[in-house]
Amino acid sequence: MVNFKLLIITAAIGLISVIFGIIGLATPKWIGVEVVAGGSNTVYGLFRECTVVATGTTCTNVPTFKTAQGLQIAGVVIIAIGVISFTILKLLSRNSHLHLISPVLPIIGSILILIGFLLFPKYVIELNTANTRQVNIGYSMVLMVIACIGGFLTAIYFAFTAGYSYCYNHSSYELS
Repeated sequence: MVNFKLLIITAAIGLISVIFGIIGLATPKWIGVEVVAGGSNTVYGLFRECTVVATGTTCTNVPTFKTAQGLQIAGVVIIAIGVISFTILKLLSRNSHLHLISPVLPIIGSILILIGFLLFPKYVIELNTANTRQVNIGYSMVLMVIACIGGFLTAIYFAFTAGYSYCYNHSSYELS
């Protein structure tokens, strides 16, 4: 049978990672840019850009972020699918060989998130090459970093749990 405590810990770490990823995707403050000329501040989210000037705030969609958007969304979805499939697989399947492939999805998801949040600042910097005074990382980007690290930790726990169940199942067969 499955070591239930280990399964709960592993699923919880994966679920926390997915929750941070969803919050990071949904919140608007990824990078803030302060421009010297004109004194405007621009806050970039994954899906929009909001410029704050003395007369008010204007927000527009930014089409140049499509690659980063796709990678971030795909990464969170793949980690979520990995957590769900791992939990179902552990509860329903006794085939320990199937458990050995379970760390693959969180690793792929985390790598996609990592590439996405490495590309995002590149796009922001390309949009603001002149007159930039200060660039700040927002809390949304920090949440995605936490989701990425959580995805890698989930993959490690998946591998540990899969190895435990593989050794446990094969040692019990050899003893009988």
